[in-house]
Amino acid sequence: VNYQEVDCSGKILPGTTSHSILGNIGDTIQVFADQASANAAITAGTATAELSVVAPKVPGYVFQGPVSSTVMVGSSNVNLVYNKQTAAVTVHYQDYAGNTISKDATLTGSYGDAKINGTTTTNPAVPTIAGYTFTATDSKNLPATVVNFTALDANGNVFATDVDGKTITSITLYYKTNATVTLSGTETEVYTGVQQTPKATNYKITLPTGVTYALKDSDIQLASGGINVGSYNVKLSPTGLSNITTAIGTNYAITFGTATGSFIIKAADTKVTL
Repeated sequence: VNYQEVDCSGKILPGTTSHSILGNIGDTIQVFADQASANAAITAGTATAELSVVAPKVPGYVFQGPVSSTVMVGSSNVNLVYNKQTAAVTVHYQDYAGNTISKDATLTGSYGDAKINGTTTTNPAVPTIAGYTFTATDSKNLPATVVNFTALDANGNVFATDVDGKTITSITLYYKTNATVTLSGTETEVYTGVQQTPKATNYKITLPTGVTYALKDSDIQLASGGINVGSYNVKLSPTGLSNITTAIGTNYAITFGTATGSFIIKAADTKVTL
């Protein structure tokens, strides 16, 4: 009986050759995945040492087995089907400060898989985590964009490597913490007949915990108006948006909310002398 190592599609595995096993017509030859399985069957009386064969080890693959074949008149060909070995990489989810924000997942690859992108893979899918924003193109996530399952150890077992060929057992996906910045406050001034501007001391902004910033006059502006009696909306200026973004830093995904600040110009007091 001739045996040949093949993959699940029937393709002969590289580096393997056909094996011939002799037996008498009517004998049943059994192929086991490992010696322990063969020994157990022989001890149980379901196989004999003379007609038991251990499947050859093929680097990067694992034998499906077991296989039984009855010796017939003439030659018989039997395929020993092997599956690709798999390796697992743990996926951590953290904010930019290194805090865990979700339970770990597992990224599994098969021997030969190359350049698996952990930031876009669908198995496991990159989760949506409430209160956080994930951006695959952020430089902090670059190490997770290449995971290879092409390396074999001295025993022929597959393991994962990064873009530089270094062994890895985990990758980390980093999420920015969501932060909404909103301007609020009220200022009341008397009509002067000329353009007026809001003063920062009358307004405040919401900031993430632990972040401080002293609002400046140049950080705010009127949305419109500012001369005539009336109530006007106050918003952050382009300078303010830039300054606050810098102060908060890159650990956050910043959203600027609708400003609720107001600037009121009231009529000047008038005196009439009779």
